[in-house]
Amino acid sequence: MLAELHPWAISRAEQSGFRTVGICSGALGFSCNRRELERCRIAPPASWADLLRREFRGEIQVAPTNFPGPVHTTLATFVQLMG
Repeated sequence: MLAELHPWAISRAEQSGFRTVGICSGALGFSCNRRELERCRIAPPASWADLLRREFRGEIQVAPTNFPGPVHTTLATFVQLMG
């Protein structure tokens, strides 16, 4: 499936002699403040894709990404899936 990877992922695979793979296994979810959404008259998100809606721009928070771990893996996954 190498042809399906982004160039940066292919580069990582090549650097490791094709001995590396990223795996994330676990439940992912998000929460929102329904009172705040009602106050702003914004429909709650029902999917990850909904978080890309214009009204959520600048309103989403995640844990710091400068440490390796679930947040980095999650964001990398979404970049690959959604661009």
